Amino acid sequence: MIGAAPMTGRHRPRGVRGTALVLGVGVLLGGCTSGPGTASPSPSASAPLPCAEDGSHAELGATRRGEAHAEFTTAGGTVHVAVRYFPRGGLFESDGGQAAVYVGDAATPPTYDEQTGVVSGVTAETSVREGAWGELELEPGRYWIWVSNGSDVVVAGCEPGSVTEPAPAAAEG
Repeated sequence: MIGAAPMTGRHRPRGVRGTALVLGVGVLLGGCTSGPGTASPSPSASAPLPCAEDGSHAELGATRRGEAHAEFTTAGGTVHVAVRYFPRGGLFESDGGQAAVYVGDAATPPTYDEQTGVVSGVTAETSVREGAWGELELEPGRYWIWVSNGSDVVVAGCEPGSVTEPAPAAAEG
């Protein structure tokens, strides 16, 4: 407007500074949870299984690369994997709603080299986005599974008995 006083200094209408502060804090806190390291349910927590009702699945609990792995047996073929309850570290998440999933022969337990970031004994790996199912092509056998971000993992097969003998995550060592 022509002739209007600038909104600086003492000419600022009452309440403008306070309103801006409240809005700014509200935007910043909108993505926060109760604290660092907390988990919040992801859409995959309630996503339907990727197969018909006669398929099989196993909930393997929270695994974490270098700390805890779970095991399962498969008849082979396509094994679907979902990661749920992604950790929420606060304002600036580093995983972007994505996790690396590593699978290997259960006869050779996995190891993780913190200096190089390499997981040994990996037979197959995939990246799974929050709220989606990933796929692994596996030979028949027993496998360990690790997830990069410590989230819960679910494996599923589309044939009856294609995923069996789940052993939920347990601490290494």
